[in-house]
Amino acid sequence: MLLPNASFQAFLFLGTSCISALGANQLHVAPPPLGSDSNPGTLSHPFATIAHAELQTQAGDTVFLHEGVYRESVRFRRSGTPHAPITYRPYDGEQTLAKVSLSTFKVIEPGVSGAGIWEQHRDSIFKIQLSQEYGLGVGKSSILIDGKAQTIARWPNAPKAFDFNWENMAAAQQAFHDPSSAGPEPPYEGTFFTASYHDPALPDR
Repeated sequence: MLLPNASFQAFLFLGTSCISALGANQLHVAPPPLGSDSNPGTLSHPFATIAHAELQTQAGDTVFLHEGVYRESVRFRRSGTPHAPITYRPYDGEQTLAKVSLSTFKVIEPGVSGAGIWEQHRDSIFKIQLSQEYGLGVGKSSILIDGKAQTIARWPNAPKAFDFNWENMAAAQQAFHDPSSAGPEPPYEGTFFTASYHDPALPDR
């Protein structure tokens, strides 16, 4: 079960050719438990994250990515030169290219790292308490189960998993929008308005 972080900025180019430049370094990255960002980034003691390795690079360096899933957001800020580029490539130390993937989805482990326990809310609706480190935010969160996006439970229901446009969430017969109600709604971003819906299919309260 996976949940994405709120922001994603990653541009990863996996080359298949080595470079040779004077003074060039070879850095190694591997997911935990083998990798750690407190390591020196060598073959036997690789870094854990691509983002940390990126901060150590200079023109002409090659960063070797060992097999695994890297669950992180990466923003590439350092640049090489036309004659000494910075290259990211899968490690081929065993004569076969490592299978490398980059994902901002965070695995939900119930009871671990700020995650609660799955509970049945009603019928086919389940709920779990998550901390902010899971990248929660209005219109910014989605959950995958076996690789399939799940529809987030709310009222009115959204017609599909990634539809967070309020105009498409319901087809109420009458909706009254109050323009003077504009204002913030911490901790969420943006401007919020108050709208009243009337639908005879819903019970009166």
